[in-house]
Amino acid sequence: GMVSMFLGFLVGGIAVVPFFLHGAIEIALHKHKMEQERSDLNKQLEIANRELSAFNYSVSHDLKTPLQGIQVISRFLLDENREQMNEKGKKYLARIQKATSQMEQIIDGLLALSEVTRSQLRFESVNLTALAQRIVEALRGIDPDRSGVIIVLEESLTAYGDFRRLEGALQNHLGNAWKFTRKQKAAKI
Repeated sequence: GMVSMFLGFLVGGIAVVPFFLHGAIEIALHKHKMEQERSDLNKQLEIANRELSAFNYSVSHDLKTPLQGIQVISRFLLDENREQMNEKGKKYLARIQKATSQMEQIIDGLLALSEVTRSQLRFESVNLTALAQRIVEALRGIDPDRSGVIIVLEESLTAYGDFRRLEGALQNHLGNAWKFTRKQKAAKI
């Protein structure tokens, strides 16, 4: 009867679908295929993210050991040879210590990012101005010869987000700006 007109009918045991339903069936099949492809891509992305996170964690840990060796040796050189060392040598060792300290912070940031990708985001109010000032102070400490770089920071700038990710993004951007303005006499960031 009426149902067979809308759903199709059997002719000699073969399902026959009325012409007006062909388009709807094709759309439904295409939609199902697209959903399956999206699901497969999401699974592949999850696997790739887990592998990347594991790689990041492994490399970060592998970098910490030699970095700590550099820190210990430079401290030892400074402590044991302070009397014989000229001011220039002391400044170089102090710069090495500050640079390794910053590198350690970057590695810790990578490790934290590795953790963050495996954990939930923690949204909070973050004072971006204070965070940027801290990062700029670290950059100036590592590279004191660039004391003439003009840094312009927005006052009282806050954001609502995950502190670790915002800190990593600011370190990356300010570090790049610092690096790429190195050859400019009057750099302004």
